[in-house]
Amino acid sequence: MSDRQGVIAGNVYDKYGSRTPLVRRLMAGFFSAFSELIQPLAVERCLEVGCGEGRLMRHLKELRKEMVVWGSDISEEILRVAADMH
Repeated sequence: MSDRQGVIAGNVYDKYGSRTPLVRRLMAGFFSAFSELIQPLAVERCLEVGCGEGRLMRHLKELRKEMVVWGSDISEEILRVAADMH
């Protein structure tokens, strides 16, 4: 897949916006487990490789407002989506 053809590489299923109870529970569990892993760490900067639309980076900034967070992705289009979300 290539940005030159207007295609966004990656998932086509919106796991963050799903109305399916199982998917919502799985995503809530993922964010909860991620938060528990991050909380005790003295991390000041983070680079997320393959950040997609940036949902995990936004969650990380909510946990640690002082943290500097960067994201990278293969798709320039999805990086524009991520930038618009912040």
